[in-house]
Amino acid sequence: MTAPRWRSVDPSLRWYERAGEPEVIAFSPLSGSVHLVTPAVRPLLEALSAAPRNLDEIVVLLAAFNLSAADAQTTVESLDLADLIEPVP
Repeated sequence: MTAPRWRSVDPSLRWYERAGEPEVIAFSPLSGSVHLVTPAVRPLLEALSAAPRNLDEIVVLLAAFNLSAADAQTTVESLDLADLIEPVP
């Protein structure tokens, strides 16, 4: 069995940054939902909008933010629960 690949649910996310705040706001026009995410999530979701990735590839992307493989797994689970990403069928 192959590892699941993940993709962004809404490639048209709109991003908002607040001065002096480390978090980024992501607005999904598709669902109308708003999410407060860490700075590492924005480039990850942009990468997942460009092409689906498996967990190993996500680990590499998040390593640039000093996140571990366990952190990457937690991030994927959180983004899946928030309906920002989904497994590729």
